[in-house]
Amino acid sequence: MKLFRMFLVSLALSLIFAGAALAKADVTELYAEALMTGDVESLDKLLAPNYWHVSANGHIQDKEHFLASLKERKLVIDRIRLSNMRSTVMGDVTLVTANGELKGSATPPLPQG
Repeated sequence: MKLFRMFLVSLALSLIFAGAALAKADVTELYAEALMTGDVESLDKLLAPNYWHVSANGHIQDKEHFLASLKERKLVIDRIRLSNMRSTVMGDVTLVTANGELKGSATPPLPQG
């Protein structure tokens, strides 16, 4: 009987640790990784259909044009670090703002910082 209980306990612990290992990655990390690698397919899944990208210089792109600029390598992000992320929900719209540092290149050139 003790052997059976030990088996059940070890089975339960292994399932708990397996579940922890399969936990979803942080969406911010997934976004940053996809952005730096130019993984347009992952970004398409991560970003809402009505996503709008506002660049540092105020240039605004909808999701389609933002992803196209990454795919065509008109926008190349080498490094990105996001901090102080905040989200605000207004009806069915979620606004996400953050402080960010990025290094990359764009055509036309964007300001760095």
